[in-house]
Amino acid sequence: MDRWHVGFVDLSGKQCLLGQVEGRTAQAVIDWLADRDQAGRDAVQYVAIDMCTIFKSAIRRVLPQATLVVDHFHLVQLANQTLTEVRHRVTVTHRGRRGRKGNREWELRNRLTRSAARMRGEHVDALLDELSNLPRVLGAPITVAWNAKEDLLDLFATARTRPTGNRSAICCTGSTADAPTPTFPNCGA
Repeated sequence: MDRWHVGFVDLSGKQCLLGQVEGRTAQAVIDWLADRDQAGRDAVQYVAIDMCTIFKSAIRRVLPQATLVVDHFHLVQLANQTLTEVRHRVTVTHRGRRGRKGNREWELRNRLTRSAARMRGEHVDALLDELSNLPRVLGAPITVAWNAKEDLLDLFATARTRPTGNRSAICCTGSTADAPTPTFPNCGA
């Protein structure tokens, strides 16, 4: 049994799990899509994928009319990884070593990757105060990276407020086989 699975989810309607196949290969994606009827494949306008070239090549081959987009989760994950890399880099440059307990930028690591929209205002203010109290060589680049991540989250929040209309879209993401399979009780598919 392959430890990787690919899930296909209807993004335009009820968020239904359309299918799941074993193996994280272009051929697994191509085969699953090829088993759908031509009218259904032609109706797909958008495909959200994780940042995997396997998915990109498979979708381009079977659904050439579809617009490829990267799903929000993986972009937010990348933004948080970038913020963490900036924090690591400036800490090593300034301190000559990795951060550790007692280094305020290290102690803030979990709050930095949390969405400001999900934090109380006074906690966001406290975080920004903490960053401004760090030596400038640490605080300035971390603050810039944090603001860029928050701008991305704000952009996604704005995109969610727009109606999708009657567009057909699917999501194609990989997961490990031991991850729970999502179920959607309202799914009619």
